[in-house]
Amino acid sequence: MIRRGRADKPVGLNWNDNVVQMNGCPDCKGRGWFLINPFATGGGNGFGGIGNLTQCLTCLDCKAYWDEHGVLPPEVVAEMAGAK
Repeated sequence: MIRRGRADKPVGLNWNDNVVQMNGCPDCKGRGWFLINPFATGGGNGFGGIGNLTQCLTCLDCKAYWDEHGVLPPEVVAEMAGAK
């Protein structure tokens, strides 16, 4: 399953994590992350700190699919094309 968006039990990012971002992601709109607590502020980035951000699983899954097959998943391509 490629379209997973935000995890059910999100894990915060660490300062040295590589955040995978896919331009035009239908879930995160290309940010590559979601807020864990949308009402948290501060932390130096105005989003509650790096630990309040969690990786977009759709971006991560599309990267893994790309690495294995050399193309984006067809269902994501179709959805991205339909969003234009």
